Amino acid sequence: MSFSKLALAALLLPTAGLAASVSIQLDNGVFKVVGWQPTAEPESRWSSIFSVYAGGGKTWADVPPVFGSYAVENNTLTFHPRFKLSSSVIYRAVFRPPGMEAVEATFVQAGPNVALLEPTRVAAVYPSTNVLPDNQLKLYVYFSAPMQSGGVWPKLHLIDEKGKPVTLPFVELEQELWDRQQIRLTLLFDPGRIKRGVKPNVDMGPVLTEGRRYTLVIDAG
Repeated sequence: MSFSKLALAALLLPTAGLAASVSIQLDNGVFKVVGWQPTAEPESRWSSIFSVYAGGGKTWADVPPVFGSYAVENNTLTFHPRFKLSSSVIYRAVFRPPGMEAVEATFVQAGPNVALLEPTRVAAVYPSTNVLPDNQLKLYVYFSAPMQSGGVWPKLHLIDEKGKPVTLPFVELEQELWDRQQIRLTLLFDPGRIKRGVKPNVDMGPVLTEGRRYTLVIDAG
């Protein structure tokens, strides 16, 4: 028993020193964990120990991670964002290795003043007709530039002609339905509220009622 305790202590001692030597660097748009030797990818994937966030400012808790891919290059764990980093946006990288304290770093990508760039807008919504069938199943929202996935549902609202929001009009999937370019978002009306006699339809009523007018509102955020 005494030997086991001593062996455990010997194994744990280098960890604290290793944590102090680990850093996160940004190199040509790629985030790298320097000073840590990656082994096998954990079952929960690399994203469980290394994440990058964008534009959170003072409140990072509700900011979803940046979308991208991981790789081990020259014995270094790297993260490649799917889209080019935006200038003047704050990026926060967090590395949470097992048995070590978290390592954090913040970066600001140099470049032109973002105020000079055209803001992203809603380019189109399909179907584009002013009249929809009451059993309409999908809407397609197109944006003028790639969007960051995650947390879209609180920003989407369907408002009736009296200004009242429709309760849960869309199926709020955790895996949002974006196309590969992150430009088109597919919204699914709850099919259970379309078919008559089904419990969601009985309990909550249909999403769209014949003869009424509706407005799709997408928050600026």
